[in-house]
Amino acid sequence: MFYYAQIDEGSICIGISQLSGVVTADNMILLETYDVSLLGKRYNNGAWEDVV
Repeated sequence: MFYYAQIDEGSICIGISQLSGVVTADNMILLETYDVSLLGKRYNNGAWEDVV
């Protein structure tokens, strides 16, 4: 299984997916685990950060 975070145009995580194959898309970030705690966080240069 492959886990992805989907980010919007502001790099905010709006969804987490468990998929059966590799996805190549600018708005899909490959994850190591299915981690719903990333929802609402910003992806910035390879790191997740809280949005204030």
